[in-house]
Amino acid sequence: QRRGHILNVAAAAAFLSAPRMAAYNVAKAGVVSLSETLAAEFSGTGVGVTVLCPTFFRSEIVRSSRCADTGTRSLAERLSARAIDPKRVVRAALSAVEKGRLYCVPMADGRWIWRLKRLAPGLYSRLLGTVVRRWE
Repeated sequence: QRRGHILNVAAAAAFLSAPRMAAYNVAKAGVVSLSETLAAEFSGTGVGVTVLCPTFFRSEIVRSSRCADTGTRSLAERLSARAIDPKRVVRAALSAVEKGRLYCVPMADGRWIWRLKRLAPGLYSRLLGTVVRRWE
Protein backbone atom coordinates (compact mmCIF):
# COMPACT_ATOMS: atom_id res chain seq x y z
CA GLN A 1 0.00 0.00 0.00
CA ARG A 2 3.03 2.27 0.42
CA ARG A 3 1.50 3.89 3.49
CA GLY A 4 0.73 3.06 7.08
CA HIS A 5 2.31 3.11 10.49
CA ILE A 6 3.68 0.54 12.91
CA LEU A 7 3.33 1.28 16.63
CA ASN A 8 5.46 -0.97 18.81
CA VAL A 9 5.09 -0.96 22.58
CA ALA A 10 8.24 -1.26 24.65
CA ALA A 11 8.83 0.54 27.95
CA ALA A 12 11.23 3.09 29.33
CA ALA A 13 12.99 0.08 30.86
CA ALA A 14 14.52 -0.32 27.40
CA PHE A 15 16.90 2.55 28.08
CA LEU A 16 16.66 3.17 31.84
CA SER A 17 18.36 -0.15 32.73
CA ALA A 18 17.00 -0.52 36.25
CA PRO A 19 18.78 -3.03 38.48
CA ARG A 20 17.24 -6.48 39.03
CA MET A 21 15.24 -6.25 35.81
CA ALA A 22 17.79 -7.50 33.29
CA ALA A 23 15.52 -9.88 31.35
CA TYR A 24 12.71 -7.31 31.14
CA ASN A 25 15.13 -4.51 30.19
CA VAL A 26 16.70 -6.61 27.44
CA ALA A 27 13.31 -7.62 26.01
CA LYS A 28 12.16 -3.99 25.88
CA ALA A 29 15.48 -2.83 24.40
CA GLY A 30 14.94 -5.41 21.68
CA VAL A 31 11.61 -3.81 20.81
CA VAL A 32 13.33 -0.41 20.55
CA SER A 33 16.05 -1.88 18.34
CA LEU A 34 13.47 -3.61 16.15
CA SER A 35 11.60 -0.31 15.79
CA GLU A 36 14.77 1.59 14.86
CA THR A 37 15.62 -1.09 12.30
CA LEU A 38 12.14 -1.02 10.78
CA ALA A 39 12.21 2.79 10.64
CA ALA A 40 15.43 2.60 8.61
CA GLU A 41 14.11 -0.16 6.37
CA PHE A 42 10.82 1.66 5.68
CA SER A 43 12.40 5.09 5.26
CA GLY A 44 10.98 6.80 2.21
CA THR A 45 8.26 4.17 1.65
CA GLY A 46 5.35 5.96 3.33
CA VAL A 47 5.36 3.51 6.24
CA GLY A 48 6.22 5.07 9.59
CA VAL A 49 7.36 3.49 12.83
CA THR A 50 6.88 4.65 16.41
CA VAL A 51 8.02 2.91 19.59
CA LEU A 52 6.15 3.74 22.78
CA CYS A 53 8.33 3.81 25.92
CA PRO A 54 6.22 4.74 28.95
CA THR A 55 7.36 4.60 32.54
CA PHE A 56 4.66 3.57 35.04
CA PHE A 57 0.96 3.95 34.31
CA ARG A 58 -2.01 2.26 35.91
CA SER A 59 -2.17 -1.30 34.59
CA GLU A 60 -2.12 -4.89 35.76
CA ILE A 61 1.56 -5.44 34.96
CA VAL A 62 2.83 -5.26 38.55
CA ARG A 63 0.09 -7.51 39.91
CA SER A 64 0.63 -10.10 37.20
CA SER A 65 4.44 -9.98 37.18
CA ARG A 66 6.85 -12.43 38.76
CA CYS A 67 9.56 -10.52 40.63
CA ALA A 68 12.76 -12.15 41.76
CA ASP A 69 12.53 -10.55 45.20
CA THR A 70 10.09 -8.67 47.41
CA GLY A 71 12.15 -5.45 47.27
CA THR A 72 11.72 -5.16 43.50
CA ARG A 73 7.99 -5.91 43.76
CA SER A 74 7.58 -3.36 46.56
CA LEU A 75 9.32 -0.65 44.53
CA ALA A 76 7.21 -1.41 41.45
CA GLU A 77 4.02 -1.31 43.54
CA ARG A 78 4.94 2.09 45.00
CA LEU A 79 5.70 3.54 41.57
CA SER A 80 2.50 2.13 40.10
CA ALA A 81 0.41 3.55 42.92
CA ARG A 82 1.34 7.08 41.76
CA ALA A 83 1.04 6.28 38.08
CA ILE A 84 -0.95 8.19 35.47
CA ASP A 85 -4.11 7.16 33.66
CA PRO A 86 -3.47 4.87 30.67
CA LYS A 87 -5.62 7.15 28.47
CA ARG A 88 -2.85 9.77 28.64
CA VAL A 89 -0.36 7.21 27.38
CA VAL A 90 -2.66 6.26 24.50
CA ARG A 91 -3.15 9.93 23.53
CA ALA A 92 0.62 10.50 23.56
CA ALA A 93 1.20 7.41 21.40
CA LEU A 94 -1.41 8.46 18.83
CA SER A 95 0.02 11.98 18.73
CA ALA A 96 3.53 10.59 18.11
CA VAL A 97 2.16 8.41 15.28
CA GLU A 98 0.39 11.40 13.71
CA LYS A 99 3.61 13.46 13.90
CA GLY A 100 5.74 10.62 12.52
CA ARG A 101 8.00 10.44 15.57
CA LEU A 102 10.13 7.36 16.08
CA TYR A 103 10.26 7.61 19.88
CA CYS A 104 7.35 8.29 22.20
CA VAL A 105 8.35 8.72 25.83
CA PRO A 106 5.10 10.10 27.24
CA MET A 107 6.07 10.73 30.86
CA ALA A 108 8.32 13.59 31.93
CA ASP A 109 10.24 11.38 34.37
CA GLY A 110 11.22 9.02 31.55
CA ARG A 111 12.32 11.89 29.29
CA TRP A 112 14.45 13.50 32.02
CA ILE A 113 16.05 10.22 33.02
CA TRP A 114 16.79 9.39 29.36
CA ARG A 115 18.47 12.78 28.91
CA LEU A 116 20.57 12.34 32.07
CA LYS A 117 21.70 8.89 30.95
CA ARG A 118 22.70 10.16 27.50
CA LEU A 119 24.59 13.17 28.92
CA ALA A 120 26.37 11.40 31.78
CA PRO A 121 26.10 7.60 31.57
CA GLY A 122 28.57 6.87 34.38
CA LEU A 123 26.90 9.30 36.75
CA TYR A 124 23.51 7.91 35.78
CA SER A 125 24.52 4.34 36.71
CA ARG A 126 25.91 5.40 40.07
CA LEU A 127 22.84 7.50 40.91
CA LEU A 128 20.45 4.75 39.83
CA GLY A 129 22.17 2.19 42.03
CA THR A 130 22.09 4.56 45.00
CA VAL A 131 18.41 5.43 44.51
CA VAL A 132 17.35 1.80 44.17
CA ARG A 133 19.24 0.78 47.32
CA ARG A 134 17.56 3.61 49.29
CA TRP A 135 14.08 2.55 48.17
CA GLU A 136 14.61 -1.04 49.31
